[in-house]
Amino acid sequence: MIRAALVLITVLLVGACTQADQWTLAFRAAPSDAPWQFSEVAGHYHSLEQCQAKGDGLVRLGGDKGQYLCAQQCEAQQGELSCALLAPSTSSPIAQESQ
Repeated sequence: MIRAALVLITVLLVGACTQADQWTLAFRAAPSDAPWQFSEVAGHYHSLEQCQAKGDGLVRLGGDKGQYLCAQQCEAQQGELSCALLAPSTSSPIAQESQ
């Protein structure tokens, strides 16, 4: 019974990162160049705009010190988040330069 529950939880966790056409939001309280971790996933959104709005809100709540990532087609690989499509945060220097 416990083994079946563990298998179900594992499938749900991995499946949560691989939902098609959804944006995965990862958030960390302090900026870092370290690889994104599966444990930093903060939610899934239907549009990039929703993901970025939530990420911006989390950064503001953290005193403008946090960092977030919106991405699609994400998988957890040995605890690290691997995504096929990355979008810059709206508060990143890259996004601000292109506006």
